[in-house]
Amino acid sequence: MRKLIAIVLIGLISVAIVACGGDSVEPTNTALPASATEAPDTPTPAPTATTAPTNTPTPTNTPVPTVAPVPTPTSPPPTAAPEPTATPVPTPAPTATPVPVPTEAPTPAPTPEQTATPEPTATPEPEPAENPVAADLAPLGDNLLWVAHFDNITKEWSVYDPSGTFSPDSLPLVGQDVPDASSIGELSALVPRQIYWLMMSDAQTAVLGGVSRSLVSGLNGVPW
Repeated sequence: MRKLIAIVLIGLISVAIVACGGDSVEPTNTALPASATEAPDTPTPAPTATTAPTNTPTPTNTPVPTVAPVPTPTSPPPTAAPEPTATPVPTPAPTATPVPVPTEAPTPAPTPEQTATPEPTATPEPEPAENPVAADLAPLGDNLLWVAHFDNITKEWSVYDPSGTFSPDSLPLVGQDVPDASSIGELSALVPRQIYWLMMSDAQTAVLGGVSRSLVSGLNGVPW
């Protein structure tokens, strides 16, 4: 502050000298020392300098931006237009359809039923009766090849041949000629107290005619 006052005083003095016609004094840019508080003596008294008021800068308030208010709509929102109502279409009254009266068809004359002629039933062929010899010799099974018998009255041979292996020359001929095959009849029964010749394929013991008999492989003479 003192420096400022000294500078102001020097300036005022210089102005006064120029105004009085004196030599112009060029101001000096030399700064006064900090300790100098008074101006140097001059022959002309200087008027008392009036201290200029110091302008204190007034702080400037930064204006706050004003928010513009949102305008309130004054007009009411548009009302949705009502949907047009469909005009009902008049339903035509149903027209009565005439119901056709069914015409009765004439009843056809009954057709005479044809009587089916039954087909002739085939007469079953009679099964051959089981040979009694087969039943009597059944315990021997497949071991029995054939059985032969010689009738002392008729002097003829008869044979039962289940295996089909009989040959006339296989007969036990003692002092006899081999008979012709056509002269040999079929053995149909076993008569008691007669001798029968059994040809066996294997040895076997079996009950024949109520008696247990042991037979060998080959020809066996068995009294019945």
